[in-house]
Amino acid sequence: MIVGNVRKVEIHPLGVKPMIDTMLKFLSFDLKCAWWTKLCKTVVIVSVLFSLFSVHSKAFSDESSPPQQGKLLIAVVDMDRLLKEYQELRKADEEYKIEVRRRQEKLEMREMLRPEEIRELDKLEALEAEGKLTSEGKKKLEELKRLSEERRSLMNILITKTLTEEEKKQLAELQEITRSNEPLLKKMQEKYDEELGRLMDAYLERLGKRIYDSVKAVAQRYGIKLVIAKRGMQKWQAVFDEFVLYADATMEITQEVLNILNAPPETKGKEQPKK
Repeated sequence: MIVGNVRKVEIHPLGVKPMIDTMLKFLSFDLKCAWWTKLCKTVVIVSVLFSLFSVHSKAFSDESSPPQQGKLLIAVVDMDRLLKEYQELRKADEEYKIEVRRRQEKLEMREMLRPEEIRELDKLEALEAEGKLTSEGKKKLEELKRLSEERRSLMNILITKTLTEEEKKQLAELQEITRSNEPLLKKMQEKYDEELGRLMDAYLERLGKRIYDSVKAVAQRYGIKLVIAKRGMQKWQAVFDEFVLYADATMEITQEVLNILNAPPETKGKEQPKK
């Protein structure tokens, strides 16, 4: 059945255990694999589910009768479409890109400045962040930005042409500036990576919970027992990489699996009781 953007599939209750056993076999792969590998496994598992059972689906409207009782209901969420059309996620994506660009610009600007110029730049940017930068300070900040851009342009030109002795000296000086700044830039990059990581975690905590709560709400509304993700190629899926988005408590078979795993091994050659 189709519920909005959720496809509803009906499977007879007797198919629960074989289905879960099959899923467990495929999910036993290394959980640290790349997200695109998980995508492949998702396709395999979904194919197995549909090939093992007599499955049928049908569309229904809000006015149609509710799903029949006594059947296991499985739904699929199109993650490609969900992540593409979720407005708050799009907004977060744009905010994140802005933060990345801002830090990248800081790194690029410092790459072509001498140590004393970088120190002055740091002070000016700190004043700007506090809203205390004077008009004279703004002018000096723009001069440093322009100086960095001019040096970068000059170096790009010099490395593509036959050089005179004077130009060789200029290129050597510019390359020495970039080499001397490598330790500082590496340290700044590590700091920015941590900051961006925390920012991403904050987005995931807020938006991820909203997604899972929404999936759960729809599942409970229609009596769906299991919701799985249909994978696509959206980049945010590298983060939202769960295969099972919602599972009713009745789907839990962990104890049964443990009972098998922890059962004592059968004794080979055990004497059979006499009749």
